[in-house]
Amino acid sequence: MKKNKFLVLCLVLLVVVLSISILVACDKDKDGNTNGKTPPDSGEKLLNGTFDGMVIKNGILTKYNGSATELVIPSGVRKIGAYAFEDCSSLTSITIPDSVTGIDLGAFFGCSSLVGVTIPDSVTGIGDSAFEGCSGLTNATIGDSVKSVGDEAFKDCSSLTSITIPDSVTRIGNNAFGGCGNITNVTTPMEFLSNFTKDNLVEVTITNGDIPHEAFKGRVKLKSVTLKDGVTIIGMHAFYGCSGLTSVTIPNGVTFIGWCAFEYCSGLTSITIPDSVKSIGSRAFNGCNKLQYEEYGNAKYLGNHLIEAVNYDITTVDIRQGTKNIAGGAFRNCSRLTSVNIPNGVTIISDSAFYGCSGLTSVTIPNSVTTIDNWVFERCSGLTNITIPDSVTIIGSSAFSGCSGLTNITIPDGVTGICSSVFEGCSSLTINVRAASKPSGWASNWNPDGRPVNWGYKG
Repeated sequence: MKKNKFLVLCLVLLVVVLSISILVACDKDKDGNTNGKTPPDSGEKLLNGTFDGMVIKNGILTKYNGSATELVIPSGVRKIGAYAFEDCSSLTSITIPDSVTGIDLGAFFGCSSLVGVTIPDSVTGIGDSAFEGCSGLTNATIGDSVKSVGDEAFKDCSSLTSITIPDSVTRIGNNAFGGCGNITNVTTPMEFLSNFTKDNLVEVTITNGDIPHEAFKGRVKLKSVTLKDGVTIIGMHAFYGCSGLTSVTIPNGVTFIGWCAFEYCSGLTSITIPDSVKSIGSRAFNGCNKLQYEEYGNAKYLGNHLIEAVNYDITTVDIRQGTKNIAGGAFRNCSRLTSVNIPNGVTIISDSAFYGCSGLTSVTIPNSVTTIDNWVFERCSGLTNITIPDSVTIIGSSAFSGCSGLTNITIPDGVTGICSSVFEGCSSLTINVRAASKPSGWASNWNPDGRPVNWGYKG
């Protein structure tokens, strides 16, 4: 009797196992297709099978055989293979899971109806021609781990209007954004800006890298510029003639604004210059007629930076306390100006600041100044005496050239660099130098007229 019961129990278990096997088999075809059902969690195993028309082999999505408009790639896919979705013209939306680390050659080539794509932070590389010919693509978000964008990766994405290149990117291939002439809004490190048509840009954010000479010169469509903390220098003529530019955000890390950097930006109404800026070149804001300055003591200010005199006819100037620098050419050719007292806190007197101030007889330079830039006091023929403080380390080219009334000057020990022709045309000058001999950092022609020099001066 017990033997019969045991046989019956075994028979029942066999029927249950066979039933489960039949149900599973009904849910898959010979390729493992789940017929629209969610694939099982792959765990540590590489995903294999066909899911909603997506053929997956060892975690690589190799081919799509469907015609859906919206598609979600299953979690567990590690890579989207070469030409996996080529010419899937019906596809408008694709969701890429964060299990994907790479998008291969031509993966979405010719998906002309694809409107938007978000590339997750897990992806490190976008292959050549990955999205080439996606002419309907209006939005593409590139994840923060992408290091490489391949050749022609987004070529002929003619509807794309904005793009952000994350700081993680180290390479953008040839013609990666060729034929993307409608991109008007770009966020990118400076080194990759050349991948975009500058003449079409309206809004630009530079995340890092210095702004080079003439980087945006004459781009009249440009309206807004935001510079992030990775920017330290704005070069000469960088935004010269950007007449449509209305706003600029300069971060606290910028230390130098070059000559004519914003000259003739006639639409510019406001700009904030942080205290980190130590030097502003001549004519940096010349022709910015809508720019709102603050006036104090016969001078115009942007923040704590003295930009220029209110006019050329001033006879006195009261430089306010807290001033961080005196911009290049600030008092250029103010020939009636007779005396200047520079307050403590200024570190650089920028180029040509007092050039041609022929009536200037007295200047007080504080112990905070480290650099007297090129041509600062050139042609100040009325200047008879000036004290260079111990804080000064650099004296620029022709800084005192043409100061024909200057009779005596003492150069302290800390001056490690003197450029060329500093005292050219100073026909009455005797030069007292604290150093026992010419420092190695001084130009060979620092004293071209051979004015008398007292080396090791103790007085």
